[in-house]
Amino acid sequence: MGFDPTRFLAIPKIVASIVVVPLLTLFSDFFAILGGLVVGVLMLDLTANAYMAQTFLTLTPFDVFLGVMKSGVFAFLISWIGCFRGFRVRGGAAGVGEATTSAVVSSIFLIILTDSVFSVILRYWG
Repeated sequence: MGFDPTRFLAIPKIVASIVVVPLLTLFSDFFAILGGLVVGVLMLDLTANAYMAQTFLTLTPFDVFLGVMKSGVFAFLISWIGCFRGFRVRGGAAGVGEATTSAVVSSIFLIILTDSVFSVILRYWG
């Protein structure tokens, strides 16, 4: 049909993951804090005010920004590797399985490597 597969298949997937994964990270952060509140109040005999006050003292906007930024970078890596491996599939269903396994392993490796780079940069920054 003359369509560029990168433009019409890969780019929308990459952009969608870069938009959605940071939003999911914010949701998971919110529900993790809410779950901690429930555990703290019901099991540890904390007051809700004490828990929330300590949470707001401990959690900085930079921590939230860093988590959202890292999730955006990880989303890009995952979707880019998935599209890269998917475009190189050959050999039918067996090739799809091999490409999927390769994409997952490559994505995990790149996420660990990138997270290590973030950690080293943040450790020596400031």
